[in-house]
Amino acid sequence: MKKKDLVFIIGLTIFMGVLWMAGFLIMGIWIPVRPVTHLRWLIFIVVTTLVISVWHSMIEDESDLVDKKQQKYIRKTNKRSSSRGKSSAKKSGSPKKKSSAAKNSSAGKKNNTKGKK
Repeated sequence: MKKKDLVFIIGLTIFMGVLWMAGFLIMGIWIPVRPVTHLRWLIFIVVTTLVISVWHSMIEDESDLVDKKQQKYIRKTNKRSSSRGKSSAKKSGSPKKKSSAAKNSSAGKKNNTKGKK
């Protein structure tokens, strides 16, 4: 059993326990019911918890189908290909236009060099 399965089962059990208590209190305080209904509510909660737990355990996790080393290799190759794509896009892209501040500073440099000659 994996850690995530154990966490799911514990979380499901706590959730269903809270749901059972809420239903029990609602039936005891606001809704007048026969005592047999409390027993049926408990049976419903237990059966629902078991069904969800068994269903969750039968689901195949895709991480089980791939070897951990293979997953690491796939992540590394995806990072390489995505970083290559970004760098080639920067190189092949058209040069950016200079901003007005950059134009003014380069124009000022040209004026200063002309004055010195």
